[in-house]
Amino acid sequence: MSLEKTLEDITQRLKTENGRPNFENAVADAFRFLNFQVDPILETDAESDLIVKASLPQKPYFVILECTAAQKKKYVSYKKLGQIRGNAPKYFFQYGRDFPTYYKVIVGRPAFSENMKKRALEDVVLLTTNILTRLLVLHSIYQFSQDELRSVFETKSEVKEEKINELVTPYLKNLKIHVLVFMALLDEPTSEPEKRKREGLPIPSLVGLVDNMSWFLGVKEVTPSDVTNAVTELSSSLERIVQLSHDERLTLTSIPFNVILEKLGRQGVIFRNLLSDFQSKIRLMKATTDRS
Repeated sequence: MSLEKTLEDITQRLKTENGRPNFENAVADAFRFLNFQVDPILETDAESDLIVKASLPQKPYFVILECTAAQKKKYVSYKKLGQIRGNAPKYFFQYGRDFPTYYKVIVGRPAFSENMKKRALEDVVLLTTNILTRLLVLHSIYQFSQDELRSVFETKSEVKEEKINELVTPYLKNLKIHVLVFMALLDEPTSEPEKRKREGLPIPSLVGLVDNMSWFLGVKEVTPSDVTNAVTELSSSLERIVQLSHDERLTLTSIPFNVILEKLGRQGVIFRNLLSDFQSKIRLMKATTDRS
């Protein structure tokens, strides 16, 4: 049986576990889910709780984690700020040779007071379990790199949902371009994805069509390289959604649409929703044009 914890298990424990080691274990599993190496700090007397290591970036880093769930109080105690600041030099001496950059993070539940946010200043990151859960859900879809996740730890004071959502922006734009490429290779964009596929489209024509349709999905500044990169990904051996003929004309493969969605994994749900949104806007535009 796999020792890896599921997303549902981790997020539930982040909501309910209290005390050491249960809450710390839930936070540790959350960061392992994010593909970090996590070392528990076994000492319990005035120590921090976890060391999270990111060894994959060009500039490796580590994170000192203080984990606290306030059981009967409205806010996490601000005293945790002094504790993590006091411990940081010791951990940097221990890990700094291999991880020259470090961050101090308090993961807390249910919330941080305004006073604590002010005291955190620019050197301690405050991360609620609600925001951590949001990060886990998005990571399960997009698989963020440790370089991308670094921006979360560079936040000043409390991490807001907007910061987490920023990680998705380039992925969502790329996925929207995938949808536009797919739709451009249909002879009739409002038809079912299984029907009326174009016989073949040169890449320059595809670029033009995608650019013309991009406003339907709110995609700005689509470049030819954006489209060709999408074609490369869609025609990869992993996805095989688009195929390029010997005379460099593009067509959709005969792979059933439900299989395409399966190939896209959790992003397949978003792909399907974006496609439906696109088709609805096309139909609305046509209906408005026909009435005028």
